[in-house]
Amino acid sequence: MKKVLSLIGVFLITSACFTQDVLEQVPDEWRSAVNEALQKAGENKPALIRALEETKDPEELRIVAFCIAQSAYRYFGGIGKETRYDCTTLSAELLLKNARLALETRRKEYPWAQRLDDDKFLRFVCAYRNETEQVFEFREYVKAFDDLKNKVDEYACLYRDAVSDNRRIEVFKEMVYFINTVWFAKKVKYQPRGMPDLNLKQLLEQGWGRCTDLTNGLIAILRTFGVAATGARAIWWAKEDSNHLWTLVWEPIEGKWLSIDSAGGGENNEAYFKKFIGDDKIGKVYIITPGEERSEVYKRISRAADPWLPDYLEWYLLGRPMVDGTAMFGKVADLKLDGLPSNASVFLCAYNSGSWAALDATKSSEDGKAVFKDVGAQDVLYAVCTPKMTRFGKALLPIKPPFILKENGTTESTVALEDSKGESFQSEIEKLPPETVFTLLAWTKEGFKEVSRGRTDKNGIAHIYNLKSDVVYLIAYKKDGKTVTTRPFILE
Repeated sequence: MKKVLSLIGVFLITSACFTQDVLEQVPDEWRSAVNEALQKAGENKPALIRALEETKDPEELRIVAFCIAQSAYRYFGGIGKETRYDCTTLSAELLLKNARLALETRRKEYPWAQRLDDDKFLRFVCAYRNETEQVFEFREYVKAFDDLKNKVDEYACLYRDAVSDNRRIEVFKEMVYFINTVWFAKKVKYQPRGMPDLNLKQLLEQGWGRCTDLTNGLIAILRTFGVAATGARAIWWAKEDSNHLWTLVWEPIEGKWLSIDSAGGGENNEAYFKKFIGDDKIGKVYIITPGEERSEVYKRISRAADPWLPDYLEWYLLGRPMVDGTAMFGKVADLKLDGLPSNASVFLCAYNSGSWAALDATKSSEDGKAVFKDVGAQDVLYAVCTPKMTRFGKALLPIKPPFILKENGTTESTVALEDSKGESFQSEIEKLPPETVFTLLAWTKEGFKEVSRGRTDKNGIAHIYNLKSDVVYLIAYKKDGKTVTTRPFILE
């Protein structure tokens, strides 16, 4: 027995030394994260070590180490699904091939890749995944589509032969437009579906997917051809229901992000490359940034947070490295709040799909203060909420009445109906179903409460009386057996 224990002890010491030898090859900036991935990899640890050992090219080693450093945080899975962290599944073959093919785009094939700085190239070309799709080696798969590869190669020749940077920018945009709208959008269509996310191969075989699937697929194609690309996520719109994920493409000459709708249509013009920029429904936008697994945003609102905040932001952000990119898309302001509960989890929310939906989260201070930075400030209605128990379970409910964040960064307060001293007005609310019974709800100290009922006219207009100018209202009605609510509104 002592002999067996001795052998185990020797094995553990040898294994630890072996790991340390491998780690010494890893660039300092990722050594700690790579070590964490190796410790978390379980039976897959030898595969990760082999990928590091077999990498002789210093640039290739840097890419392999960068990808392994992410693998303890990135995963395949979905809401209510098993989570499989990448460090437990990534093969040495995939890591090595991903690094080699990514480097070839820069060294041999595509001149726009040669213009990327090292940081953009590493994060947005060399990364092996975008969201939580199942990982596969997508680069060889994409290049097997001869019609696509041949056309991109033609653009590469035009780019090299261009006599000016303006012409190169023009060619680059034409190439992105071709990939997204001429080629990709002809093969896949948008259609809502559940999780887990699809990867490019699954998406093309199925022929349809939700915005996340389309974005995952487009980014894989763009990265294959040395184009720096990533996803931008509005987890909830601030002025309409639902949410969205779309694609950002880095144009290396002007040094700025182009914003495009994945598999989107439209003409090749300036507006095509500025999708959602200046859109007043932006409350918060997060940019997926490989290598930012420990970013301030990620630490604050994911399970990596200490102390950890509840799961009200987890659906679309957990497991993704990200930075706050709201300022890129419109006017923003820092929202400074006081009078909050002490040391509480507080959520910045917009009203979306019938409830208050969290856009950001933080902890209030001992004296009940909090700051939300770079909040969309285009006359957007927000509420600061905390989790409270309702008859339907826990939900986010406002601590104080909703408010409007103005473009100049000031806030316009609203009041509960009981406290209103505003004038009464008559108003007409348009774009409702014709000849339909509706309920008018007003914001009160106990949330939205019914104040009157009515019926829309044949043109879908609700004629409403005695509306207060400083109170938030919304209208509810039945559609296909389900209750539908309008966006909250305030009389101006």
